[in-house]
Amino acid sequence: MARFVFAALLLVITAIANGASAQDVVNTRSTEGIVLPASSTTEVNDATALSVNPANIGFLDSWSFVYAGSWLADQRHLAGQGHGLFLALPLGPLGLALSTEFLTPPSDIEEWQGLDNRMRFSMGLSLNPIRSLGFGFAYRTFFNYNLGDIDTFDFSLTVRPVNYLAMAVTLSDANRPEVAFNATESSDGTLIPSRIENAPRRFGVALTIRPLGTDRLAIGGELNYLYGESKIFDSSTGTFESEDRAFRRTDVNALLSWMLVDGLMLRTRFGAEGLRDDDIDNGYFLDFALSIDSRRFPLGVRAGSHFKLSPKDGRGFEALSWAVRISGDEGPSLPFHLPPTRAVLFEIEKRIDSYGEARLMALMDRVTDDKAVDIFVIRPDAKTITLDQALDIRRRIREMNAAGKKTVCYLTEATSSVYLACAPAGEVWINPAGGIRLAGMSMRSVHFKNLFDKIGVQADIVRIGEYKSAPETFTRTSPTDSSAQATDRYLDSVYAHVISNLERDRGFADHDAAKKVIEDGPYTSSEALAAGLVDRVVPADKLVEELQTLSDGPVAVNNEYGKNRLRHRSYIDAPAVAVVHIDGDIVDGESVDIPFFNIRMTGAKTMTAELRKLAENPDIAAVVLKINSPGGSALASDMIWREVMALREKKPVIASLGAVAASGGYYIASAADVIYAEPTTLTGSIGIFYGKADVSGLLGKIGIDTTTFKRGPHSDMESWTRMYTPEERRKLLGQIREYYNLFLDRVVEGRGNGFTREIVDKRGRGRIWSGADAKYHLLVDELGGYPEALNHARNVGFVSRSTKIYHVPKVKKGLLRRLFGLMKTSTGTTTPLDALLGSTEMKSALKALLPFAVSDHGAPQARLPFAILDE
Repeated sequence: MARFVFAALLLVITAIANGASAQDVVNTRSTEGIVLPASSTTEVNDATALSVNPANIGFLDSWSFVYAGSWLADQRHLAGQGHGLFLALPLGPLGLALSTEFLTPPSDIEEWQGLDNRMRFSMGLSLNPIRSLGFGFAYRTFFNYNLGDIDTFDFSLTVRPVNYLAMAVTLSDANRPEVAFNATESSDGTLIPSRIENAPRRFGVALTIRPLGTDRLAIGGELNYLYGESKIFDSSTGTFESEDRAFRRTDVNALLSWMLVDGLMLRTRFGAEGLRDDDIDNGYFLDFALSIDSRRFPLGVRAGSHFKLSPKDGRGFEALSWAVRISGDEGPSLPFHLPPTRAVLFEIEKRIDSYGEARLMALMDRVTDDKAVDIFVIRPDAKTITLDQALDIRRRIREMNAAGKKTVCYLTEATSSVYLACAPAGEVWINPAGGIRLAGMSMRSVHFKNLFDKIGVQADIVRIGEYKSAPETFTRTSPTDSSAQATDRYLDSVYAHVISNLERDRGFADHDAAKKVIEDGPYTSSEALAAGLVDRVVPADKLVEELQTLSDGPVAVNNEYGKNRLRHRSYIDAPAVAVVHIDGDIVDGESVDIPFFNIRMTGAKTMTAELRKLAENPDIAAVVLKINSPGGSALASDMIWREVMALREKKPVIASLGAVAASGGYYIASAADVIYAEPTTLTGSIGIFYGKADVSGLLGKIGIDTTTFKRGPHSDMESWTRMYTPEERRKLLGQIREYYNLFLDRVVEGRGNGFTREIVDKRGRGRIWSGADAKYHLLVDELGGYPEALNHARNVGFVSRSTKIYHVPKVKKGLLRRLFGLMKTSTGTTTPLDALLGSTEMKSALKALLPFAVSDHGAPQARLPFAILDE
């Protein structure tokens, strides 16, 4: 298709050219800068946009600095020999650029053009309110120009309505500045004296088509129309006539840009100048340019050659041009496999939250696709990775192995989840003073009944479902048999999956051998080496040295990989995928963030507003619900569920379940088109309960007396100073049954799969399931993590893998959170609470109690037991 379109453009240009007569070319290059390699009005993507199209400055992804130069042969066409420095800075919706060009035309061109050595300074500004629209302005002035001062203005507009199409309009020399010329010699040898003329205005339009929607292939055409007046020299008198001649000229260019492989781009331009003007000689020109980008080098290089195809007046080679670019972004990279070996190091120093996991997955995908990276090194600290995150990291490491990269995990103190994330690495190394805390799996259920009895507090709970064990935290001293049965089944499923992964990743003989290795832990570094859990014991200061041994040569380690943005390969970020983070307890009202306890609560008011925005945003093609929540308010869960169902009618919705997505978390997930869960995800817990605490005994013990005045026997039903009456309990039980049936109906409506209320009830009644068991019972659709759910959303939304992902709601970085972030860095602890409480048991108990304390005790709850905490 590209060849056909390009050939058609050439035929059109040739046909137009045949209607023109052959006359001498009139000089029009007095205000132009140095010759650039096959520049394109719409496709320029570095600081030279200031010279070509200032509207594109704000489209740059980062700062750009370019040195450009050109050398001219003996010809009568080009005049821009010299050197130039260009700097561009995109500043949000604005773009700023500066350039200085030193123009030094050869003597023969000085004689022909009448121009001398000069310096051109340009300053440009662009306004880019959205990614698809840019307005540009440039001011240019000339210094050291012996023939007089020149100040000129350019304006431009670029529109990119879709990724397949770009249009640009430019107006150069809008003010038509006066330009002084030295004496020149015409083609017949006539000497023409010096003169002053106004530069013609140049109006241009450009159209580019990207058939693939990216920079892989671009086909375009440009039309420039120049108009003004020029002086008429009378050779018989040796003077200029009193009246100037109207000057009109039409130029056409056809352009093809083709990225042969990542990092290697070929650009070619065919030009026809002087069309449809009887006073101007036609000129036909062909340019070629080759661009090379590789992250092996800090520079991008572009070089071009320029040829004249006209049948007379200097046919042949015209010029060489080149440009060298450095910038703060990274484009497609040519995989030069030259020393030194390139290694990237990811250090994980604090526990990863939902947003951090998304960033980590994006960076690991980027490494997998980056052919310029040879070695991937991950260095996680203890307790930084949860089990579901470990499975995601594990898959990404396996993908890197398949892509031919060497993978290394360097451990110090590794918990089970951290080690399982690293197990598939080609090399697992450990610090001599480190260890691996493999010792099986456990879950802990914390119960407060004895504490409540001692302080005079009674929990009053109404529930449905023998497995709905959340209230047992406050009403019993141990789990019920049904609750213990469900928890044991969950642990069996998860533990079997963990053993199978370890067996596969570390090459143990069979399932029993892998299980024995896990249960014989924990291990010191030497014991881990003997057990086959690690491959080398490496001191931290010898890490680079060992990497050099692994690569059999010098290694350059980059621990800031991903700091530079990827260059846009499409014009705009639409269509795109939005990722909605539903994290922590689900509450009514606004979302709440408690950094002291490292607790986030998702508010129905906040979340429904975000979902409505996504439904109405035409740039969002699909949505991923990234859920890591034990549930919470049934009302809040239902409000969010309804909003997800409304969103689902307009665009695909894919749910990704994290470590925990149960009760209210699953309630919301059931509205998605497709649900992904890890085999280890704790999900299900379909059930509802009411609850409150009677603190009258505690108040009495500390000397506080209360008196209640009421109208109506049940007006103080939700009071914290008395228990429910039998009549109130019967009423609440009826309401709970209604809410529970609503929960069942929501799952039936959202999931489909031939579900009925009776079928969901058998899988519900508060019972928890592992992700693997949930898939067997059709509560989830696919086993996989966040990246798999994201790729599914991209596929069904027809969104490119390289398109930007929008994360909502945005995390607010307040002063308190920043201070706590500094505390994490300085103390090495996970939260400020950890700095105050050394006991894991105490921290777990407080975290288990806090959500109950802040929840609305008068509202129905769809919540997992607070106190089930994964170690």
